Amino acid sequence: MFGMEGNRVFGRKILVTAAATPFGRAVALCLAARGADVLAIDVDRARLDDLAWDSAGSVATRLGDAASPGDAFEIAAWLRSDHVNLSGLIACPAPLGKSLSAELAPRLARLLRANVGPFAVLVTGPSTDRSAAAESLAPFRARAVPTIHALAPEDRTQADSSRMAARLLDGLDRGRSTLRLSGRSRASSRPFLRAFSRAEI
Repeated sequence: MFGMEGNRVFGRKILVTAAATPFGRAVALCLAARGADVLAIDVDRARLDDLAWDSAGSVATRLGDAASPGDAFEIAAWLRSDHVNLSGLIACPAPLGKSLSAELAPRLARLLRANVGPFAVLVTGPSTDRSAAAESLAPFRARAVPTIHALAPEDRTQADSSRMAARLLDGLDRGRSTLRLSGRSRASSRPFLRAFSRAEI
């Protein structure tokens, strides 16, 4: 559990990675609509610009690859300098499947733990090995940052992504320990879409 009532993202600074992908974009816009202070990073400048425009300026964007070891220091330095009050992370899968580099994850964990009510969400595709996901989340769990690992299909549409983003944030709001993210209706939902979560404090 996250130990908070109601909207857990309102007024909080939250980083979204791979924000130019359909799911990352949906998460960023959904967070902004719920009153979060959203930071969005991706390597696709044109799509980031579209995201900033569509959010009416409520999503701040920056070029960067959270899955690249080479970008870890620069991203962390930017956050420490300008966004030290970061309290949430939603790491969305990049096109090649990886969400966070081993170099960036511990730096983000230190930043999150320094603030009130931190959380980290890792979203992966069905082809991602569970041990690899656990490795990405290990630095956050080591610092007692509550974590969620969500599994999502790789062939989702933008409409699917929007529904799943809303369900993910609803799960955060309710403090649920288990989430089921599905872009499809309940009647057509398929069993490969499962989410599991672990709150460490």
